[in-house]
Amino acid sequence: MCGIVGTWDSSAPVNVQMFDRMTESLAARGPDGQGTVSLDDGRLMLGHRRLAIIDLSASGDQPMCNEDASLWLVFNGEIYNYQVLRKELEQRGHRFRSHSDSETIIHAYEEWGKQCVLRLRGIFAFAIYDCRKHALFLARDQIGVKPLYFHRSHCSFAFASQPRAILAAETFRPTVDSSAFALFLAYGNVPREYCIFRGIEKLRPGYWLFLRDGRIDIQQYWQLRYDPVVFDSPTAVELVREKIEEGVLLQAISDVPIGTLLSGGVDSTIITSILAQQSESPLASFSIGFNEEESDESPYARLVADYLHTDHHQQTLTYEAACALVPDIVAAMDEPFHLNSLFPYFAVSRLARSHGIKVVLGGDGADELFAGYLWYDAFRDAMNQGYDRDGLRHIYWPFGHRRRRRERAVRLFFPYNGSFGYREQQGLLGKGVGTDDPDFIYLPLNSAWMPNVPPVLTAQIFDFHCFLVDHCLTKVDRMSMACGLEVRVPLLDVELVEAAFSIDHNLVYHQSERKALLKTAMSSHFPPAMKTARKKGFSSPLPTWLNTGLKKLGLKYLLSGSMVSRGLIDPGYLEGHFATMDAGRQLLLISGELWARRWIEGDSESITLFAHQLIAR
Repeated sequence: MCGIVGTWDSSAPVNVQMFDRMTESLAARGPDGQGTVSLDDGRLMLGHRRLAIIDLSASGDQPMCNEDASLWLVFNGEIYNYQVLRKELEQRGHRFRSHSDSETIIHAYEEWGKQCVLRLRGIFAFAIYDCRKHALFLARDQIGVKPLYFHRSHCSFAFASQPRAILAAETFRPTVDSSAFALFLAYGNVPREYCIFRGIEKLRPGYWLFLRDGRIDIQQYWQLRYDPVVFDSPTAVELVREKIEEGVLLQAISDVPIGTLLSGGVDSTIITSILAQQSESPLASFSIGFNEEESDESPYARLVADYLHTDHHQQTLTYEAACALVPDIVAAMDEPFHLNSLFPYFAVSRLARSHGIKVVLGGDGADELFAGYLWYDAFRDAMNQGYDRDGLRHIYWPFGHRRRRRERAVRLFFPYNGSFGYREQQGLLGKGVGTDDPDFIYLPLNSAWMPNVPPVLTAQIFDFHCFLVDHCLTKVDRMSMACGLEVRVPLLDVELVEAAFSIDHNLVYHQSERKALLKTAMSSHFPPAMKTARKKGFSSPLPTWLNTGLKKLGLKYLLSGSMVSRGLIDPGYLEGHFATMDAGRQLLLISGELWARRWIEGDSESITLFAHQLIAR
């Protein structure tokens, strides 16, 4: 993985010192090298921070160009089918100068233009500048594993892997987009195309952007579809097994050692087993444990590691150690994000990197594809209480004025996160903050609607589009990249995703067992002694840890903080309600405050002090 950045200015050459700041801001994403190129008489610059994984030589450095230097590329991600594409392109007359997957993108664009993205099987965010056409082409992978942000004005354009690089240009003052802030309070992250900073946008998964003559065209090139063609169990089992094993082995391609993130659950066990069987030496595996039994999966991880004979590394994350991570985690998250699940993922990423591993495979995605989340059972129970599909639309979508029901729907999807629905936000938010449209914060729920699909599948589709991309994959990218670690997600291989949604939903979702189809298909990879464990994932007991000390310390921190001083939240509402909030909601507000102090005020010192106060509580 890497960090990419670029800027174009129609009125004057790009300031080189400014652009160096932008590129350097992404240093953690690419600790192995930095490169920049100036094109079109200095009016366009591309920058790259490299984490060298494939073709470690200088020939893999970026920005990278084609034979005549008419096309220039900066790329973040991995193309797993690059060897197949390279062979086809060579047969069509293309000449390669490196062994990197990056160069394949340049020649694919030469051959197929914008449609090249349909040929790519991988995780990616890239930009190609065509010097002949004076045109810039950006694309983001189908699932949304790799991020891509952009800023546009009447005479300039900038893009980057993270907002921090765009902010580093210092061409505009960072201010909070109040609508995006309302979304953060509802979902614990900033979803879809929105960004917390006014003037910055996300390119959504499965979209490309084309800039020419100052005009921007954004188009969707890939869309998730439920199109069942598999209706019998044996065919479904074989299809799932084939695509998972193929995807894992395809993503094992690397010129540096790889490892796995092993929680001991079904998903990470499958990946670790497939890789361990193919590895000539013990596979490195990594896990995080807790002293709190209700959050600790380390015994399951150890069971699997012993069975597969991996070189297993495990760390116990204590309350004090987690609090000490707060400054680094907040520095890594340039958009506000519910902190709860970030601690273990940051810790396991740092653990892997400390053992010399630069690439790991993780198990994200299986719950969305194979109906693995606990709340699907709650959704099913709602069905059994008499809601038909039309009735569900009244619960989850803005028909009529059933907002209280829709707020309960948000609770159903985020029982662990803590969230604030529209009615609560009316009291919590400061004057003029948020949105006058009561249905705005439910827009992500609207986007999941597909006609003529089973109702529980609607919940899966919502999770795929919103929770997976905006929570899980954002967490994976920011925490791992802050440690200079590449995380691959083979259970989100685009061909596996398309295969999973081609299977009749009755074969995927079972009331008696979560992920039954996945477990049946991959049963040969489970240790005989492995028992089905309740879902925990890379979460943490932080809300429990903070339940006693956070109420008083947290309220004081909020009332004296950035969100109150800038009018984002109402101090009177905090004083009257904070003590009675559950720990999840309290932590959501603290997460927002920590972000605001670091990324709006530029105040890192108070964050470090707060971490010390938490430890000493």
